[in-house]
Amino acid sequence: MKYYLLITLSFFFCLNGLSQNLNKNRIQPYKANGMYWQYQAAPLLLLGASDNDNPFQWTGERLTKHLDAMVSVGANYMRNVMSTRDDGDIFPFKNNKNGIYNLNDWNNEYWDRLTFFLDETAKRGIIVHLTLWDQYDIRGKGADIKKGSPWNPSSNVNYKESENINTWEDFFYSAERENEDLLSYQRRFISQVLNISLQYDHIIYNICNENFTSFVWEKYWAQVIREAAEKQGIKAEITAMQMDAESSVRLVLGNPDLFTFVDISQNNQNALGLSGTDHFDKVMRLRQFVISGDKMPMNNIKIYGSENGVKEAGTSAEAIQRFWRNIFAGCASARFHRPTWGLGLSGETQKNIRSANTFVQEFNLFKSSPLPELIANVSAKQAYCLGLPGIEYAVYLPEGGSVVFDPVVYTDEVEVRWLDVETGTISDTQKYPVQWSSFPGDLQTQKNAGELLLKAPTTNTWTYYNQWIALIRIKD
Repeated sequence: MKYYLLITLSFFFCLNGLSQNLNKNRIQPYKANGMYWQYQAAPLLLLGASDNDNPFQWTGERLTKHLDAMVSVGANYMRNVMSTRDDGDIFPFKNNKNGIYNLNDWNNEYWDRLTFFLDETAKRGIIVHLTLWDQYDIRGKGADIKKGSPWNPSSNVNYKESENINTWEDFFYSAERENEDLLSYQRRFISQVLNISLQYDHIIYNICNENFTSFVWEKYWAQVIREAAEKQGIKAEITAMQMDAESSVRLVLGNPDLFTFVDISQNNQNALGLSGTDHFDKVMRLRQFVISGDKMPMNNIKIYGSENGVKEAGTSAEAIQRFWRNIFAGCASARFHRPTWGLGLSGETQKNIRSANTFVQEFNLFKSSPLPELIANVSAKQAYCLGLPGIEYAVYLPEGGSVVFDPVVYTDEVEVRWLDVETGTISDTQKYPVQWSSFPGDLQTQKNAGELLLKAPTTNTWTYYNQWIALIRIKD
């Protein structure tokens, strides 16, 4: 009996050790600060821009050249939706000569494309934000499931009239309505995705793009991912994206057994989100929700805005400022959405991603916190601050100008360098004096608030070329 117990315990500890090794290098919340991510046991800020919702559908050099272009500017974060929406895209199921699909018969090329995509992103250290479902991939005209989709009852040999699968609502309410016939096909598809994706350590999961149906749908598939991962001794990172950013956060925080990070992308657009200082204030409000409990990363897989896009998305200038405001609000990721709702991997986004990487190299981002209260007397339209009080700070001026900054600790001068976001260059260190006011009356010998005047080196009328970050260090 003792011998049997010893073998059992040895086997248990062996499995436990194997599980720990599997999870050690996976993408996961940063152990030293759960508001950020770590990968290969090192913290990183997720930065991205790409030109397609479902890049796994791209093949050969069309994909690899795009990935190489991303890596060349320091982009390490990519969105991939398991959708079929564009010319050249293929479905996961085989069809016959009449275009009728069999949901029990895989189209192997579809899965080969997914494997190739995950292999190539893994080689380059690009974190993949994998979205399982997309309403726009399923929803057709009116109440119908999209014409030509394998999920449309007229396009497959599997549904029966008694199964009540006729509309897109039937599809997305399958879990809530306990439609086991439809769920069996949906689970089969997701299980195949997970059979492939769980072999990799660089993937985080989102259930559905801009879900506007029941929370039951999100929670059901989160549980499916969780159980599949646990069977392999893996901890999967999962979120849910509602049509509204605050709704997304509330759903995730209310189900910590299922979800491990939040995504607030819907705040990054004009239609459902905000712009300017209101945009930043909303991020800070959502951040307060998150830090009130167990910390978890706040992601932005989509930052909207493009001069050539749609009014509801916002302008190009606003997209770029949203990118930086999210970073200065302590978010764990910032990625430009694809055209035409976003700028994609354009010349402007490449400049900003390069400068963001320079910023991370020069500033201790992963120990910092947003400190908007240290900003006063803004002559610029906007100013934002990150910092480690008493050690170092960063102040972002989206449109140049000047600002008065309080360094918190008593010091007569600080060291300042300026990062020019347009060029990615950093100025030489300059010493800036700090002026201190005094308390009134009997306490006038004691210092009150500090005032450090920061003025951007130049002022340019075109916003793109007037972004500056002051890197401030308290003298030792």
